[in-house]
Amino acid sequence: MGIGNWELGIGNGELGMENWEWRIGSFGRELFLILLITHYSLLITHYSSLITHYSSLTHY
Repeated sequence: MGIGNWELGIGNGELGMENWEWRIGSFGRELFLILLITHYSLLITHYSSLITHYSSLTHY
């Protein structure tokens, strides 16, 4: 009886590990999306500043 409960406890531990890995996976995807969005927004601001810089050069 006690051994059976112990095995069930190990099973629950494995289930907990799966949930933990799934949380890390979903967090990784969110982090990747955030990094991707910030990367592209930085690129857009960089190119827009370059465009304004060159347009100001042509004005003078």
